[in-house]
Amino acid sequence: MKKIIYILGLLISVSFYFCDETLDIDSDSEITNPDKKLTTEEQVSAAVVGCYNGLQKPMETEWMLTELRSDNAVQGVPTSTNSVNIEYNELDMFTLLPTHAKVYEYWLASYANIDRANTVLGSLDVVSDEATRNQYEAECRFI
Repeated sequence: MKKIIYILGLLISVSFYFCDETLDIDSDSEITNPDKKLTTEEQVSAAVVGCYNGLQKPMETEWMLTELRSDNAVQGVPTSTNSVNIEYNELDMFTLLPTHAKVYEYWLASYANIDRANTVLGSLDVVSDEATRNQYEAECRFI
């Protein structure tokens, strides 16, 4: 058993020794342009899709801010000391503080998507077809 652990440790350390380059991967979902100006029609099209994708994250917590608080959903264990249940209880009983994590996550995700839509709206001049440009503008204004 000691030999197997020794060999595995040796293999791991040797692999780290030969890795001298840093892996640099650009995320396709991030705008790498520092002034947030999209430069091609393909980038604008992808950014519009990204705006629709950005609608998903706020929905993960919106039920807590709407359905749970309106009693359409019920906090199942109101006396639980589990940290997740305490967060639900605070929302359900209206005893939350302004620093509540779920409220912060919701608004952070919402405003991040507003920023995406504004980036598209600020970059529509690169779209040559007027009908497509109008479509993208209408979609982002709706979002």
